[in-house]
Amino acid sequence: MALKLFLLFVQSIDVLFIRKKYIVFGSRAGRGYADNAKYLYEYYLSRGKEVYFITRNKKELYNIPGEPIYAYSLKAAYIMLRSKTLFCTHGRSDFFPYKLKPIYGREVINLYHGIPVKKVGDRSPRQRREIRHWNKFIVSSDFEAEFLSKQFEMDLNRFLVVGQPRTDKLWEYKQPQTGRANSLILYAPTFRDQDCVRLFPFEDVDLHSIDKFLKLNNQEIHIRVHPNDEKYFRDLGYNEKYENIKVVNPAEEPSINDVLHRYGKLITDYSGIALDFLILDRPIAYIPYDYSSYEKHRGFSYNYHEHLAGVILTNQVDLFNFLETEDNAISNKRNAMLLKFHKFRDGKSSERIYEIFEAKN
Repeated sequence: MALKLFLLFVQSIDVLFIRKKYIVFGSRAGRGYADNAKYLYEYYLSRGKEVYFITRNKKELYNIPGEPIYAYSLKAAYIMLRSKTLFCTHGRSDFFPYKLKPIYGREVINLYHGIPVKKVGDRSPRQRREIRHWNKFIVSSDFEAEFLSKQFEMDLNRFLVVGQPRTDKLWEYKQPQTGRANSLILYAPTFRDQDCVRLFPFEDVDLHSIDKFLKLNNQEIHIRVHPNDEKYFRDLGYNEKYENIKVVNPAEEPSINDVLHRYGKLITDYSGIALDFLILDRPIAYIPYDYSSYEKHRGFSYNYHEHLAGVILTNQVDLFNFLETEDNAISNKRNAMLLKFHKFRDGKSSERIYEIFEAKN
């Protein structure tokens, strides 16, 4: 009750703080330090700017460089009241418990957290209310701006086609991989709203056979599932039963783009990670085993099958072929998708965003 009254008080006096000056970043409902907010925040720090990253997770404070601020503090309340620019990855919930409006020059900029393959606009009253408070939405291409404009019912002029900060470093690694990097395969299925994801959903699946094949080929598959599913698969004993099939802990690598360059190949389904992986120009395979069900319950941002940049795996033989093939024949397809989803291919997304908003000062 005391917190509620305090927040009501903060919101009521927001109009008194006319001189807005601070730049604040938030991510994952105020619980994490990751994604586009993390990378852009660190770019601002590298330019010597006074910026703040807000979190309600006390443990996360130790992982954030610069000026992290604890959400449940008087300092956070003051910084938020005088905030000029709010950069988020999901919405104003990233600054929880504060839900301040864009007034007196304050702007809310949604950096988002990837290019959405799956439909993200549900047109619910709650989402519509939230969208009204976004001044700008960051995207990587005109194509992305167009389909999100329809999903969110937002004017195209509210989208900034500048690229995503999370992909900037990936451009440094766009080259063929050898050695250890070439032997690592990332298996990153997306989260299901209805059911837990099925790994290796083949009728002829034999995990011991896959493990043996990987060993013979000096390869490892690292499985990165959604944090909500990770414990379930760890409890199944993957890491104990198999030598070359490992379930990785997302908590240890909260920002996948920090480690994406380590992998020589990617296996996924409907995850936007495939669109980031295009930058590396390395083989991609898809396992859309529940496509019809997923399309019915969640939906897609665009025609899924027309925008694949790799092969579809329907059985274990397909998997083995993918693992031992260089997949060079698909390179042209990957490049075509790269051009469609990434307007700028220079690793300077953070710089573009920085220049746009600094020019307003």
